[in-house]
Amino acid sequence: MPLDAVALVLLSAVFHATWNFLLKRSGGTQEVVALSKLAEVIVLAPVFLVGFATGLPSPGESAWWAGVAALGVALTYIALARAYRHGDLSFVYPIARGSILVFLPVAGWIALGEHLSVLGAAGLAAIVAGIITLNLDGFDRAALRRVATVLRGKATVFAVLAGLTSAVFTIWDKRAIGRMAPFAYMYLYTLIVAIGFGLWLKARVAPDVVRQTWRRHWPSIVLIGLLNTASYLLILFALRTGVTSYVLGMRQVSIAGGVALGWWFLQEQMTRGRMVGVGLILTGCLTLSVAAVG
Repeated sequence: MPLDAVALVLLSAVFHATWNFLLKRSGGTQEVVALSKLAEVIVLAPVFLVGFATGLPSPGESAWWAGVAALGVALTYIALARAYRHGDLSFVYPIARGSILVFLPVAGWIALGEHLSVLGAAGLAAIVAGIITLNLDGFDRAALRRVATVLRGKATVFAVLAGLTSAVFTIWDKRAIGRMAPFAYMYLYTLIVAIGFGLWLKARVAPDVVRQTWRRHWPSIVLIGLLNTASYLLILFALRTGVTSYVLGMRQVSIAGGVALGWWFLQEQMTRGRMVGVGLILTGCLTLSVAAVG
């Protein structure tokens, strides 16, 4: 995996942590998510029409790749928004991002024949250990019992579902970008997702609620959409030359950013467990970087 791909992953992590922070600060509602996807496709439409509308595979093939991806994106967004309704950014974000690493190595081995080195496996293990440690407010038995209780809550269930869908559809993404330009692929499936969210808004949400949500949060809504595009587009480019588990593993450096943003701006607690967990995650990401370029 070349060094420039590693740099793309790290920049993607910054963007990813930022848009998740904005989503949580805006309430983490389905209305905010839906409006962000609509804003995303509207703002980026000229880029697609001018630079990528030609040269696509056949309409049927394009619809196949983009349609399945859109299903994955919609499921991930729904699960993530539900998780944020029940938990803090500094709890939900690490669980959602880190649970990908539980599922992705197996999926990558089955679907793509990818194998991890011993160093790479150690890096992933450190990240997963860090994610578990993040949720400890201490290191005694009482703290372990408390975190076990919290982990059985609804926030965890929806966060893990978001991680599972992300892992499965990362494999799909790697196959798709072998057939389509990454931006064209991402724009088309985002367009499908946006249409679905638009229909949902029209059918299930009162117009006054939609207008009020837009007026109150429109700067964050637009930024969520654009940062989401930028973040995952960088990952798609990195996937062209990198092992999926390494790419997504290194991206978990964004967890440290998410915890820091929750602490600085949302007044979420910075416990000893979170400090140790962030240290383990950063160590794991550094180990993965060495494994990936070595």
